[in-house]
Amino acid sequence: MSKFVSVGRLTKTHALRGALKIRPFNFKDNFSLYTKKVFIKKDDSEDFIELLIEKLSVAKDHFIIKFKEINSIDSAEQYRGYELFILKEDIPLEEDEILLDDIIGFEAFYQDKLIGVVESFSDFGAGLLYLVRTKDKKEIFLPDRDDFIDSFDFDNKKIIFKNIEDLLWFIL
Repeated sequence: MSKFVSVGRLTKTHALRGALKIRPFNFKDNFSLYTKKVFIKKDDSEDFIELLIEKLSVAKDHFIIKFKEINSIDSAEQYRGYELFILKEDIPLEEDEILLDDIIGFEAFYQDKLIGVVESFSDFGAGLLYLVRTKDKKEIFLPDRDDFIDSFDFDNKKIIFKNIEDLLWFIL
């Protein structure tokens, strides 16, 4: 399990003083409220670069971030396309809470039958969906909604789904 949580992607520069626009993966969460330290990296790199948030503001459908270490549009330009991370330990959680990233690798079940393993999650606008890879390598999306999830078994790393027979017609 990674010690980092991805929060967005730096998409383009903003203004002349080195600010960047962020396409957030979770727009509901302003991560600068509980940390000023972030990490960025290119998709094809294993190396993280630590940066400090000078200012983070909310725009219509994105964030605008200004890092203390970046002070010009030319300096900011080199970080376009980088993914933005924060440390898991910096995220305040209630006692019974778990991060979505921690669900990756959980086994997905329906009526005591293994469907597959959760590989990732996405929100295409209508709500969160889990990408589950079946034993025969098919991909299916299952909704993260109370009317489709019976329970989470965190100790055994399982999600038990219900009412999804119409979504599983090709594997049942």
